[in-house]
Parts: sequence; structure tokens; C-alpha cells
Amino acid sequence: MGLDISVQRPGKDPLLECDYLVEIEGIPIAGFTTFTEPTYTMGNPSYREGNGPNYSYKQRGLGEVSNITLTRGIFRDDDTLWNWFVSGTRKTVDFVTLKHGRDGDRRARVVRCYEVLPLVWKDGKGDAMSADATQIMEIELSVEDFDVNP
Repeated sequence: MGLDISVQRPGKDPLLECDYLVEIEGIPIAGFTTFTEPTYTMGNPSYREGNGPNYSYKQRGLGEVSNITLTRGIFRDDDTLWNWFVSGTRKTVDFVTLKHGRDGDRRARVVRCYEVLPLVWKDGKGDAMSADATQIMEIELSVEDFDVNP
């Protein structure tokens, strides 16, 4: 899907120096150094029937997926990620964990997230002499569901 990362080499493509590659609907657009894994949490509501015993019953409630935060990222294309952030449209996003070896497939693991909405955008320092000047410092994404494909 998207970029053939098995033939690209670190040092030639700055995205591949990152630990995580972000693909929005199959298009590789950014690399990040840190990525918070999504977690799926089930609610645990309790209830008590009218004049039932003096304790409550617990049951499994609605599920919720945590937001994902990506930090220290670089773009392949300056406009694609920003335009998606501004539009606020839902997308399918793959977070690819990269292996930094030179042999074989570079994909160590893929987390595919569905119905992803961008929520927070934080740019670099604005200092041209800083290593952070050309990086996205943080982006937070809302996720409705995800699959893990090792």
C-alpha cells in the first residue's frame, strides 16, 4: 500500500529516519518519532433492580477508543496533512512501525485506525536555527476503531 518502503533507504528519505510512518488512506504523508498506541476500553456500569439485594450488578458497557498523539513529525508534502486537519473529514489512517534494518520488508507492524479526525495541531518553535523548526511538534487524532496487523 502506498510507498514501497522495502526499497527506500534511511539517509536518502528523511521519512524513513522516523520510527512511525503515517499513511492516510494509503498515501504516506508524514513520519513521526513517537506514537501513543490506541487503547480500547469497555465501560463498566453498575445497576440495582428496584428492591433487589443491597449490592449492585455490574455489566459490560459501551466501548471507547483513546485518542492518538503523534510527536516530532516531518512531512512528505506540506499541504496534504494540513488540508486534512483544516477540513476535519474522517479518514482511514495506517500507523506503520518501521524496522531500521536494510534487508527485506521495512514494515514491522501496522495499526489501521478508522474514522480518524484531527483534533490538535502544534507546530515547531519557529526558530530557523532549531532542529524543531521544520517539524510538527504534536498532532492529536480522534479514533473510533482500530485493527492491529502484525
